[in-house]
Amino acid sequence: MSLSPHRGSGASLFIRIARWVGGIALILVGLALSVPGIPGPGIIVLLIGVFVLLPESPWLRKKYAALKRRYPRIIEPIDRRLRRSRNRAA
Repeated sequence: MSLSPHRGSGASLFIRIARWVGGIALILVGLALSVPGIPGPGIIVLLIGVFVLLPESPWLRKKYAALKRRYPRIIEPIDRRLRRSRNRAA
């Protein structure tokens, strides 16, 4: 019996931890690049970090669903790409 509330082995735990570390790192880099005077695509890097964390965070999924309802024309191309990448991985 596993003490973890999630199913899977130690490999899935490693993947979850790596996803959190990578997502938070991308968000922090995106915030740093968003500071005026520092060149770089800050908002894009920040959004990539958010999308990396999307499968792990119920709060982010709820906010994403709200944005999807409010701005369907903007979110639909992003959602299509996410579905396509999930289908390739499966």
